[in-house]
Amino acid sequence: MGSCVTNMSKELPYITSDLPGIGGSIKWVPTDFRVFEIPPPPPDGVFCKQSCHFWIPIQREGMNTHDVQDLLATILGYPNGIEIGMCGLKDKDATTIQTFSVPSFSRSLGCHLTSDEVVAVIQEQSQSRLLVAGPVRVSSKKLRRNMHLGNRFEILVRSLSLPSTKALLCVRSIQARLEETGWPNYYGDQRMGKGSRNGLRGLRMLESVQNAKGGARKRLRNSITRSQQKTLLLSAYSSLYFNIWLARRVEKGNFETLIDGDLLEPAKVPGQHCPNGETNQETKACPLRYNSTEMQHYDSTAALSILRDFKNGSLTYSGPYYGHGMILPAENTAARLAEEDTATSVSTIQNGTYKMLNMWGGRRAARISLKHMNLEIKEREGGLQFSFSLPKGSYATSFLREFMKVSVDEVEENAAPLSKNDKNGKEEERPKKRLKTIVSLRPVTLDYIQEKMNSLQVDFTSSSLEENLAPLKYKLLVLRSQAGGKSRKVIFTLCSSSNNRTIQEWSTKLGEKKTCRMMSEQDMKLSLGCSTLQELSPFSLCTEPHLPARVHCAIDEFLLSNSNRILLKFGVDGHHIGLQIVDYVKVVTAFGVAVETIKFSD
Repeated sequence: MGSCVTNMSKELPYITSDLPGIGGSIKWVPTDFRVFEIPPPPPDGVFCKQSCHFWIPIQREGMNTHDVQDLLATILGYPNGIEIGMCGLKDKDATTIQTFSVPSFSRSLGCHLTSDEVVAVIQEQSQSRLLVAGPVRVSSKKLRRNMHLGNRFEILVRSLSLPSTKALLCVRSIQARLEETGWPNYYGDQRMGKGSRNGLRGLRMLESVQNAKGGARKRLRNSITRSQQKTLLLSAYSSLYFNIWLARRVEKGNFETLIDGDLLEPAKVPGQHCPNGETNQETKACPLRYNSTEMQHYDSTAALSILRDFKNGSLTYSGPYYGHGMILPAENTAARLAEEDTATSVSTIQNGTYKMLNMWGGRRAARISLKHMNLEIKEREGGLQFSFSLPKGSYATSFLREFMKVSVDEVEENAAPLSKNDKNGKEEERPKKRLKTIVSLRPVTLDYIQEKMNSLQVDFTSSSLEENLAPLKYKLLVLRSQAGGKSRKVIFTLCSSSNNRTIQEWSTKLGEKKTCRMMSEQDMKLSLGCSTLQELSPFSLCTEPHLPARVHCAIDEFLLSNSNRILLKFGVDGHHIGLQIVDYVKVVTAFGVAVETIKFSD
């Protein structure tokens, strides 16, 4: 079963298979792959302190959408990125302009901000990693998934297998063919992984739930529905089915024609929204069902209009996105038999299993016309540049493969490697409520921290001396305060070893009632830039991305007032950095950590 699925995904047929491709590769550098999100319709412009959000277009490189959400949340003092709104997921290895919504209230500053203040805070604290790329708009609502109107791409294809002049002629021939036929709206390998491994993993999860019984089935269901990564694998499973169905339709020669039972829908136009405020992709109208026999007795003007709209790309048929509640073609029609043949030949998953895992089915446009893409192709130094617009949910690489005749796997091997969770200017078909995001914190390297201290003009020394040779010794203690059984704050404390402070003394001065020492390595991995107790050091506060706002640093005033240099441990390799405590405070503050000075009575 698995080999059948893998072979089908690797051999997705081309519409222009009789025309030679230009080869090449993409994503050599982020500027080779530009994504411009077409923003949603203008918001209501209502500024209400109880619920006010700023819609901000942000340009970034080397960061995926979740990275930007987490960074914005840290800047504004929120524990995770769930308060930051966005319309869809975009690629990491690209230059991307995407709109995010942020609350007007900053927890870190404890007050509401104006749009100009929010922009200034973001650009300053992001250290130029995020650039505001347009006017800020005010809304009473945050952005939600699929509210935008599509994406515009500018992609440079390098390392062509033909000279650029001949490649351009070849591209023009393919373009002329696609203007007549349209192109198949396949899901890209970014969704399913190489060899469709993500789709196969989703299939195995569904089979395990279907075969489990009793409490084991319930626990397995909960582990899947509460995991963002596992729900993406279920989406990959449904996407894989769609690709297999569409590939078989292309192979049978039915891509450019309608067959009995086809469910029709208006073509999705990038940048267009309906008068009622919904985008054309979100319209819930009942699908039009095609029946060749009824067409013969149907009003001739209406029948000709349907066929004409299909030929010119204004109307398209849809394919199955498997899940509970999916609309099916009428029974005993060619379209219904084709979909059932795809389902029964690949898996035996029952509808009840989809419903248990909240997998909601739908339909996806199978044929995309060049009519509304505003395609432009021109020569550029190093290759050919393709500029075009796509409706949300469509993949730029699925369109480019018709010109390149090179699989996405081969393109990615020649280009910069992508993270398995990154997206290529696309969005999930089924919007989901985001679960709590766990940020992957990475400790900075010794070279990076030294470069940072040089930029801050900090006087320091780096050595491999043992800590007991230092003129001033310190004591490090990591505390965790609790409220309602949950961790509320993480307090990173430093004091002189000659004036060692107890946990009770720290708790009293910090005003925390329930405080204990953090000893769990799992808690440290989630809250600090270290994964084991051996890695814990004063520089564990220096991470990329910045630590969440719940992490604070508290330093004994006695240690801070001492003018002697102190030798602070760095990592597990025996490296130490010598500097004054006031300079240490300057360094950790630059990494977004709030530092508090504690004065004890003695």
